[in-house]
Amino acid sequence: MEQINYFEKLFYPKTIAFIGASNKRIWQLMGYVDREFQGKLYFVSKGSKRIFDIDCIKDVTDLPDGIDHAIIAVNRNQLTD
Repeated sequence: MEQINYFEKLFYPKTIAFIGASNKRIWQLMGYVDREFQGKLYFVSKGSKRIFDIDCIKDVTDLPDGIDHAIIAVNRNQLTD
């Protein structure tokens, strides 16, 4: 059975999803883009089609399996129970 190292995924992720990505909150994303993050970035946004030359995904259900780290930046009224 394969053992998952959760700390490695947290501190050294290979895939990161930014849920609620926006051109208005671009400063939240700049650190990863400026540091030339070597992994795969996914931006989930209902209002933007592209951010930093990366195509945005409209819904979290369209994300692929195996996301190591997710940053959720949405208003609380957009969350569901």
